[in-house]
This record gives sequence, C-alpha cells and structure tokens, in this order.
Amino acid sequence: MEKLKVLVCGDFTNTIWHPVSRVAEEMRSILEADCDITFEEHFESLGAKGYARFDVCIFHIENYMDKEGTWPWVTNEIVTYIANGGRLLLPHVPEILQSTEISQIFGCRFRMHPPMYDVSFRVNTSGHPATEGVKDFTVFEERHQLLFDGNTPRDVFLTVDCPEGKAPAGWSAPFGLGKVVYLMPGHHVETYRNEEFRKLFRNAVLWLGE
Repeated sequence: MEKLKVLVCGDFTNTIWHPVSRVAEEMRSILEADCDITFEEHFESLGAKGYARFDVCIFHIENYMDKEGTWPWVTNEIVTYIANGGRLLLPHVPEILQSTEISQIFGCRFRMHPPMYDVSFRVNTSGHPATEGVKDFTVFEERHQLLFDGNTPRDVFLTVDCPEGKAPAGWSAPFGLGKVVYLMPGHHVETYRNEEFRKLFRNAVLWLGE
C-alpha cells in the first residue's frame, strides 16, 4: 500500500510552550511505517494548494507566533484548505484555537489548564476508527479547560476525567468537504511514548487519510 503523505507544520525556533522538536522524533516513529512525513516551520508560504499536496496535515503550532503580519492570510488559507476537502489533525496545542475562524471549525476555544498532573483519558465505546485497539490510559499531562461551541457537530471518541465529571478530550468534526481531529493529550514526549496514545495518534492520522 502506498504511504500517506503527511505534513507536520510546527514551531522549531519561535516558540514558548510547544516546540515541535520536543516530539518530532516520536511522531516520526509512530507514523513512519505508514507515512512519508515532512516537517515545515515556514508553512505560511504554502497556502491552501500547498497543504493540499499532502494527504493529511498536522498542525503543532502556537498561533503563528513568528508570523504576526500574515495571520489573516494564513488563517484564510487554512480554512480554505479544510473546506475544500483538507484533513487536519490538531494534537494538544491549543493556541491556534484563539483564531475565531479555526475555533469554529473545531468547536472550541482554549480557556486555561491547571498545573500538570496524572490525567486519565477514557475511550468511548462508540466505535470511532481513531480508538480501534486503544484502551483507557493515564499520562502526566496538561488537562485543558475548553470553552465549547454547541453549534459544531462533534463525534467525541475520548473523554477526560475532571472534577466536574467527564469532558471531551478527542473528537472529529466535519467542515465543508474536509474533516478535522482534535486530541487533548500530547504536551510532551512522554505522552508520545505511551503505547495507547501512540495507537490513538496513528489511528487518527490513518483515518483522516482515508
């Protein structure tokens, strides 16, 4: 079977909280059997047509921190790419959700997170392809508190234990001709070394690339 072409857009140099260099090798080890992977920091030059050359895009970016002058243009190209049939995975990094347009696609905005602790994630039994073979798991993580938009259709396949009960922690959503997946876990390399998360991450990419 031909490998999927996967583009990882991530910050290597101008970053504060989530450098993709922290997790790049683990991403590669999870996907390399099924995917040809390209890492790109200067994704602002690609545009919708550039993203569309790949089967799946993964955005591990902090709200275009070094691209302030091009934010509206970059946002427009991302939205256009997804609406025209693009496939986008957003693992953990919530800063991009400060964009009004992109937060509408995913149906949430980032509010805050408490100090890191051992966070338990629960797999829904709905049978989403992203959770095939995945069991509940616990990792030392940031438990994001998100503000949800009730108008966005979401297929939630992962929840997180929190004092208020359970909250969505992984879901897919359609947008135009495309689709997206959000995963809450993924702050640092230890999560990417967790066997259950590795299966979840790989499943999500392969499902998006179908």
